[in-house]
Amino acid sequence: MKRKQILVCTFFATTCLVLLLGIPRVSSAQVDQKQQTPFLETLKELKLSDTQKQKVFQLLREYRGKYQTDQFRSKLLEVLTPEQAEKLAQLKSPPGSRIIPADITADLDVVYSKRPGTDAKFLSLDIYRPKKSPGKLPVMIMIHGGGWRIGDKSNLSVGLDKAKYFNRQGFVYVSVNYRLTPEVQHPGHIIDVAEAVAWIHDHVGEYGGDPETLFVMGHSAGAHLAALVATDHRRLKQHDKNLSIIDGVILLDGAGYDIPAKSKIGNAIANSMYLSAFTEDEATQLDASPIHHVAADKQIPPFLIIPIERRADSNKLSTDLKNALNKADIKASIHVAQGKTHGSVNSDIGKAEDKPTAAIMNFLNAIMLK
Repeated sequence: MKRKQILVCTFFATTCLVLLLGIPRVSSAQVDQKQQTPFLETLKELKLSDTQKQKVFQLLREYRGKYQTDQFRSKLLEVLTPEQAEKLAQLKSPPGSRIIPADITADLDVVYSKRPGTDAKFLSLDIYRPKKSPGKLPVMIMIHGGGWRIGDKSNLSVGLDKAKYFNRQGFVYVSVNYRLTPEVQHPGHIIDVAEAVAWIHDHVGEYGGDPETLFVMGHSAGAHLAALVATDHRRLKQHDKNLSIIDGVILLDGAGYDIPAKSKIGNAIANSMYLSAFTEDEATQLDASPIHHVAADKQIPPFLIIPIERRADSNKLSTDLKNALNKADIKASIHVAQGKTHGSVNSDIGKAEDKPTAAIMNFLNAIMLK
């Protein structure tokens, strides 16, 4: 009897997840193993607890047929971390085109560092540039999110989709990979990001970019790393560079700006993700927190911080970071993204009439036109 109950529960769980991810139900004879792989890999990566699964299934029953509503997404974020919810949303979304347009030159998988035992893909970056350019172009560096555990520079929302937009705006666009937890914990992620930024500063001129006009942008965990590389001067100093090589920083819905404070206002699910990346050691958490590196004498660049409206933790910690920067006489402003999800505030950049995009371009132009 017990075995029968387990089988019934497993079938129900699978059915609910299929509904959540928008994957059509098929018989076992129809299943293509290659089509199954991303779904199975994603479930394994998310490592949902039994409590999470139970609550997700409850939401699925409650909102059946209304999975695209803001209310459902909001409720989902009470159960999952933003990164987990984003990963599920990516599977639900139809894949975009990965064909490089004729007016863009793409140099993919360019290795910026080598470490024994580390797959080269984690220490590589993709460079996109317009084929026709009147001269050296400003550079936008993008750092992907994923809870410091998943994500990749080639994902459309941090890769080609953004490259198309920024190339049209006259930028060289660079999407960066870095080593992930559990292979590394802090400071492994930021060591890689700093080395990538230093490499780009040294070599982007070979790809049509202007190293004297360099911006860094990040989403989610990538926002934390973008903020950290622009405030913790020791990381670039390891490569004989200072923070003045970065002209501006754009943060898309991050919350890791003060990790000890985040652990006090986050839920247990989110906190476990932070502990995996930054350990339980308070000194390590402080060292990984951008807000604790802010000082007036470091040449820290201006910041544009974009939290989404619905996330209390992101709003509070974004405000705390802004206030710390302003107190140190560093320009920093906040644009609260209304009506956005954790994923869409990133994926919508470059779309017509997108307000965060307008805020970003105003921020960039104000710096470049000085």
